[in-house]
Amino acid sequence: MLLKIFTPKDLSDLKNILSHSSELLPFGSGTSTVIPFSHKEVIASAGVKAMVDLSCMPKAMNLLSDEIVEVVGAVSWQELREFLNVQGLEVGCWPTDQSALVLSGLATSATGERCFSRGTLRDHCTEITYLDGEGSIQTLSNNRLIDSELEAYQNAYKEKYLEFKNAPFPRLEKETDLMIGTEGQLGIILSAKLKIFKLLKTSFILIPFESFLDTDLSQYEPLIKFSKSNKDKILSFEFLDKNSVRFSEDSSLSESDYLIFEIVESDIETMLESLSSKFSFLNLESALVLEESKFHALRVKIPRKVNEYLSTSNIIKIGTDAQVKREDFAKLMSLYREFAHKGINYVLFGHIGDCHLHFNFLPNSSHDQLANGLIEEFYANIKNIGGSPFAEHGIGLIKKKFIKEFHGPMIVKTFEYLKQKYDPKNKFFSKGFMKHE
Repeated sequence: MLLKIFTPKDLSDLKNILSHSSELLPFGSGTSTVIPFSHKEVIASAGVKAMVDLSCMPKAMNLLSDEIVEVVGAVSWQELREFLNVQGLEVGCWPTDQSALVLSGLATSATGERCFSRGTLRDHCTEITYLDGEGSIQTLSNNRLIDSELEAYQNAYKEKYLEFKNAPFPRLEKETDLMIGTEGQLGIILSAKLKIFKLLKTSFILIPFESFLDTDLSQYEPLIKFSKSNKDKILSFEFLDKNSVRFSEDSSLSESDYLIFEIVESDIETMLESLSSKFSFLNLESALVLEESKFHALRVKIPRKVNEYLSTSNIIKIGTDAQVKREDFAKLMSLYREFAHKGINYVLFGHIGDCHLHFNFLPNSSHDQLANGLIEEFYANIKNIGGSPFAEHGIGLIKKKFIKEFHGPMIVKTFEYLKQKYDPKNKFFSKGFMKHE
């Protein structure tokens, strides 16, 4: 099957493409890890007939006040942050790969490191404009609720997933939620208004730590609790295992796991004293201090190297994106420890402060089947633990087969209702997670 890819240059072009297409999968910079962009044949075999590349749409950033910024079109996170930073301002959170587009991040409900202290994109988005299936522009506000038809859905969300970054199904409480985390299945986002914050100067404190393969797994939870209780001073809390450190290719780091605290500069001394007094097992004498630009260069290299390895090996990504409650974090790490002993190369990194790490298998062709089998078992375990299987990077095509077990009949019925109401012609990403087959 031939996969068509359209690249609109303006809104009129996009409307024309939409009017002449039976269905479209919208995407931005192509950084998503759940759509196999380097394997177009896999996308086509999933039944996708056409994609629309939004990366060439006209872009603009408008500072509406010192509290709100408007983002229009193909603006990347890096561009938005640079625009705000020169004015002493900052967006609330952003994904690790800042070359990704902001509006695409809304569609997938991306989070990133700062979500630890500032909350999710959903928390920051006040308004969204989008293009519906008829080519009309609609406006959604976070001050308006969707409708009363979703009461049972809301109760299901609140019962299990209220404290998670992203649940197995979108929040769908406020109007803006219709576009956040629905992965373009209800319309194409054209612009958004986001809350902004005063820019704070921070540094990253990298502390070598005993390997997760050997350490007492119960030691992580009190560190997470301490960091969360000081989130006005500790803006993010990250983790790298020693394999990730190798991928970073940073010679200043030792061959060790690392705990990484992003601390507001004026609070560094106080926080280090507290860490030292409360956690004697931390090796603070060997800690390394990095400014944000240097840490970001190190951090973003890891997932990029993973993707480079997989692309070179012609392997579709096999990794996790699960989040659990703090009291269940040792269980999650125990599962990753079991993975590590299966004889397959791997890296483990991510947002330990949110109990949300990414375990990525780096298999050769002989281990591909084993790795896929282990991932299937993993998601069954995550469901039993009561965790969220995809807390950051979305579902897309690659992970759709795993999400079905997390969607009961009521969730499926809600998706059918929303598709019929907002996309009755099924034009937008018809093979997405809202369509159970």
